Parts: sequence; C-alpha cells; structure tokens
Amino acid sequence: MLAGSLVRGFWNHWNWKVALLICLAAASVLVDLSLVQHAREIIAASKLETKYTEKPQRPVESYSFLYPDNPHQLPVPRPKVRITVEESVHFDLTQPESADEWLWTAPFGDNHVRLGPNMTGFAVAMFHQLHCLRGAQNALVRGWSTMSPRAREHLHHCFNYIRQWILCDADVTLEPGDFTKRNFTVERFGAEHTCVDWRPIYDLVNERWFAWDAYRKEWGVVFAEEAKMHMSALVAYISEKNTVFRNNVFISAMHPCEIRLLSTLACSNVKMTSIVGVMPVD
Repeated sequence: MLAGSLVRGFWNHWNWKVALLICLAAASVLVDLSLVQHAREIIAASKLETKYTEKPQRPVESYSFLYPDNPHQLPVPRPKVRITVEESVHFDLTQPESADEWLWTAPFGDNHVRLGPNMTGFAVAMFHQLHCLRGAQNALVRGWSTMSPRAREHLHHCFNYIRQWILCDADVTLEPGDFTKRNFTVERFGAEHTCVDWRPIYDLVNERWFAWDAYRKEWGVVFAEEAKMHMSALVAYISEKNTVFRNNVFISAMHPCEIRLLSTLACSNVKMTSIVGVMPVD
C-alpha cells in the first residue's frame, strides 16, 4: 500500500512535467523536419537559379567574335535603380513634338553596336524594343491603310517581340488598385519598380557608334544600297521641307527614316560632312 501510494504521489507530482517534455520533444522533431524540408527547397532553388542565371561573361577581349564565340550580353555595368512609374506630357502620339521625342529614345546610329577587332555588329535588345515602340507610334499616326505589306509585317513582328519581352522580364511588382478604372489625368503616379540603370547602356552604345564611324572611314566602309537610297530621298526632303535642329543635330520628324546627322550641315547647298545613322522604319 505504501509503495503504491508513493508511486501515485510521484506520478501526480511529475506527470505534467513529463507531458511537457514529451510535447517539447515532439515540437523539436517537427521543427527539425521543417528545417530539413526548407533546406531541401533552398538547395533545389539554388540549383534552378544557377541553371537559369546568366554566367559571368569572359573578358570581351577573349572572344574571337566569330559566331558563336561572342558575348551573350553587352559588356556594360548594369546597376539597379528604382523608378516610380508616372504619367507624362511627353511621348504623346500626335503632338508636333512627338516624333522628335520618340526619336530621341534611340541611341546615335542605327540601333546596333559594333564590338571586337573587326567591328562585328549586334542588335541590342533594349534598343530593338524601343525601335518597335517607335514603329507602333509611327503606325498609329500614319494609319494602317497607308502602310505597305512589309511595314505591316514588321509591325506584327514588333508587337510579338514586345509581348515576349514582357513575359521574359516578368515584372511581379504589385500595383495597388484597379488600373483599368484609374483616372490617369488625376492619379499621376504608379508603383515603384526596381530596374536596370539604362544610362550606361546608352553611353556605351553611343561611344561604340563613334568608334565604328571612325573605323568605317579609315577602312572605306560604305553604306548599303538601301541606305544610299534613303539618303538621296533625305537630300531632296531637306531641300523642300522645314527641318528641326538641336545642338548641331538634324532631326527629320516627317521623313520615313529615323535619321541622325552630326557635324556640319549647310542647308544652302545641303552639304553633309558626316552621316552617322540611317534606320528605315518600313
């Protein structure tokens, strides 16, 4: 009797502590299992990220620039910046200054960059995308019925290209509210996004254009026949139409080419000493 009483007293005194220890042990096991599972997910994610993340590029000098031995990306720093999307009075579709403003989204030249010892040419995706937006703006102003079959197909390409670019970028920034019901006249600001700083890209592409222009002159590289044809049309256009100048740069707002001319341009005899870019729209 005494022994049984002692056992019962011991159990009544310690049973809650034993139960607590059992609960803590069970919780510890569950936490451990959760941590193991989380670690597995992190490892799997890191492998996936490694698989789909661009590998560091070799020094640009190490490429032969004989396809496919060329850089996958433009060798330029890509620091991150923050941008708050906002409405603007600029980049309208049909205002008198619209053509100029959209034109100035392009770099100097023909939206291409020349790299390597033999100045191998590449399109830069960002400028390809901006070119497509300029083409869409131009098409909206001109009207579908005025466009040639080639220009229509080009625009079809551009819309598909922009669609794929949006999917590729897959920006998952959360934007508050319903943008379909937003009054853009009053509600001028949108969400803040993290972006790549585009300024170094403009700087490098502009710099490489002038390097290519010097290379072209040194080696006697001439423009393609299509460019020559457009330049002949431009000379006639300058002789007949009003032109716009900005810091010694000629801009044609109505001509079917996207054109930039640098250096001296004497309108009296339409003398051009340096042609640095012709980009047909059609």
